[in-house]
Amino acid sequence: MPAVVRRRLFGRFASLFPQGAWLPRSLRTRSTWRNLATDSATAHGLSIATLSPHRVRELLDPGFARQLGDYDPLDHVRRFYHHCDAADHLSKCRYVDICLGLADGILTKVDRASMAWGLEVRSPMLDHRFVEAAWQIPPRLLIRRRQGKTPLRRAVARQLGPAVANRPKGGFDMPLDEWFGGPLRRRFEDGPLGRGGMLHEWISPAAIGRLWHTAGRTGGFGASLWKLTMLDAWSRLFCGAAIEPRRSSEAPACIP
Repeated sequence: MPAVVRRRLFGRFASLFPQGAWLPRSLRTRSTWRNLATDSATAHGLSIATLSPHRVRELLDPGFARQLGDYDPLDHVRRFYHHCDAADHLSKCRYVDICLGLADGILTKVDRASMAWGLEVRSPMLDHRFVEAAWQIPPRLLIRRRQGKTPLRRAVARQLGPAVANRPKGGFDMPLDEWFGGPLRRRFEDGPLGRGGMLHEWISPAAIGRLWHTAGRTGGFGASLWKLTMLDAWSRLFCGAAIEPRRSSEAPACIP
């Protein structure tokens, strides 16, 4: 379908659907329509991003945003996507995830966290010979009846049975929404919402407040709040500004 048709048709569909983690799964289709309205590389970038570039721009201090010019953070994803010489979209997405999600993401975090506690962590399924063999599997064999990891599931079923092999993915996501509604609430109020630090030279304090209140109403922004908290902590550590605790009367009532 021509790009101009996709942008107008699917973009229109995307605008008709609300967005929020509180919606039933059957109504969470806005991101799908949004992705169908753009090119494949950008669609994958939007799928793995915490916030869209548009939402990120809304967070930036206006002066800092002007300095960035037309910079688009998704260019990083597009560069890896187009660097992959595979002919199909799925393989290109896998390549992006290997280069960014694994090498610069999950593996780095696991290594640092495990080494901090003197633990040795191994990833046997990332042995280069195993990865090279798995990469040769045609994409059409990887997904069957809308379920992924078909070869792996079949291999596991032989050893552990279909009940184990067909379980849905559990994942290792942290309950960030709940944390910021409880034990991390004061940390955010004293940090990104507080005084001092370099964060407010890059990120608009008003925009941080709006995101904080939006997260309190709808949820689903825990990852973004965590990134702001970490950026604030980094700026205070390396730029020398200590946290100034807020007085109780200043703490905004947003996340119950």
